[in-house]
Amino acid sequence: MQSKLTGGMIRSATIIETVIAMLLLLITFSAGMVVFLRVTSTGVNDQRSRAKNLTELVADSLSATRNREDLRLERAGLQFQISYKADLERRGLIIMKVSATDSTNLYEYTKFLMTDEEAKD
Repeated sequence: MQSKLTGGMIRSATIIETVIAMLLLLITFSAGMVVFLRVTSTGVNDQRSRAKNLTELVADSLSATRNREDLRLERAGLQFQISYKADLERRGLIIMKVSATDSTNLYEYTKFLMTDEEAKD
């Protein structure tokens, strides 16, 4: 194509160059979205992992005591609901259920404990 002002050729991009540039942009944008989604979802996983660790710590600490009353605890911004129930299928066992919540139910942990009478035998 001749330019009327200068009389020289005007250089323009071909359709193939344009398609390749669009593909490179698409790949870059897709990679950026993958990184963004991983970073934003990691916060939730860290909260669940912290809730899991603290729930198991609370359960282990309370199972060492002989107190078998239902309780509510708060620790590190999480609320823990601890409940005990006799296992009807297995005599001598108590089911301890610990739930960790913040605004959602993050983690539940179940542990079997022996009753005081069975522990002495």
